[in-house]
Amino acid sequence: MTMAQSTPASDLPSTKRLLAFYLPLVVLAFSQQLTYPLVGSIVSHGPLGEQEFTAYAVGQQVLFLIGAIGAGLITTGMMFCRSGAGMRNYLRMNYALATLSALLQLAACLPGIDGIVFGRLLGLEGDMLRVARNSLLCCIPLQTIFFLRNPYLAILYGAKRSGLTNYATGLRVLLAFAFASAFPRLGWTGWAWGVFASTLPALLETLTTWWLARPFIRMLPAEIPGEAPAPCRRQLAYTIPLSASGLLIHASTVVTSMFLALTPDPVLFRPVHFFVVGIEKPVSSAALRMQTVTVAFRPERPAARRRIVAFALALGVALGCFLLIFAAIPCVAHWYFVTVQNLPTESLAMARRTMLLAAIFPTIYAIRGFLEGYAATRYRTDAVMNGQIAYFLMLVGSLLLFRHVLPVPGYMWGMAAIAIGCISTSIAIMLQLRHSRKTPTEVRV
Repeated sequence: MTMAQSTPASDLPSTKRLLAFYLPLVVLAFSQQLTYPLVGSIVSHGPLGEQEFTAYAVGQQVLFLIGAIGAGLITTGMMFCRSGAGMRNYLRMNYALATLSALLQLAACLPGIDGIVFGRLLGLEGDMLRVARNSLLCCIPLQTIFFLRNPYLAILYGAKRSGLTNYATGLRVLLAFAFASAFPRLGWTGWAWGVFASTLPALLETLTTWWLARPFIRMLPAEIPGEAPAPCRRQLAYTIPLSASGLLIHASTVVTSMFLALTPDPVLFRPVHFFVVGIEKPVSSAALRMQTVTVAFRPERPAARRRIVAFALALGVALGCFLLIFAAIPCVAHWYFVTVQNLPTESLAMARRTMLLAAIFPTIYAIRGFLEGYAATRYRTDAVMNGQIAYFLMLVGSLLLFRHVLPVPGYMWGMAAIAIGCISTSIAIMLQLRHSRKTPTEVRV
């Protein structure tokens, strides 16, 4: 099927339709990412305090870096799981990548390699290195669960039934919230209980998502007349640039941790960065869901694109105002950073200033999400990958400048570099799409 043939009849989606599709995605993004600061409150009350959370967060960064080999799988599923045969090929590819990620995760925890990854590269030692390594090793089931969830999310998004995903994620958040409330009172704290509090809710979410997607899977035709199902290699070729983009994004978090270890006071600055990211990431993730909105509605006409861009800008500003609450209202900032996350009181002012910078992130991510989604609908996933290359290079260059030239406070290095990198991504994708001579209607699914 060509792009022109796959475009819905209504190419100019109303704001109401966009909002109806997007709001469940916001709930999903908030809910999924909210589980991480909830789990963080369990970990940060462990024997090493906020340093245990820092080590655990480093382990999670490596987890997501490895898992990023499947970063493009949901978008790939939306584009190719339109028949039973296409979905079977997709599942084979998805399971193969899940196996590869588990093996890579295990390899990073082997004796000798763990010292290179967590010690030499990420600047951990002693108990902190042990926490990061063991948490990564014990999160192999969690990584596999995330891969198993991909096809069912893709099916629900492709059917424009994003609202159903909220039931599954709501169960995950409720269970994580219950754990975060009960475990510290029972003395069940530290990295091991954090892993448990992450894995069990994610398993429940995936099982529920599978159950909700079953009717839509049964509705898929066995094959689409006149169209051969895309083989695994074709789907893999489509998803590799998206996954490479995800790898670069998550590699940037690891690089940021490496540079934070080189700040004048990493013991003081790194927890500030990680706790701010804990609340900024759910909001930015919600804004980035504009990629899914764009793929679902596939705007070909300029009027449709302008409407979706305006929608993205409006929601980015609205989400940014939410982050401002944690920077501008002292009692809210104290409650979250000091009471919930156990950050030392003397670090509160740094956290508030960093959160103020983070308030611009949702707008940046919303525009980036639109551009990535639009590139995906034109089968220009290479443009997405090139945009992430620009992101990575600009992030690393910014961190080098902060360390050697620019007088930026160490606790703000990470957020400032990420902002510069994200803006660079959007500019790079936009320029490539503008000068592209490749006609999407000539590319067959």
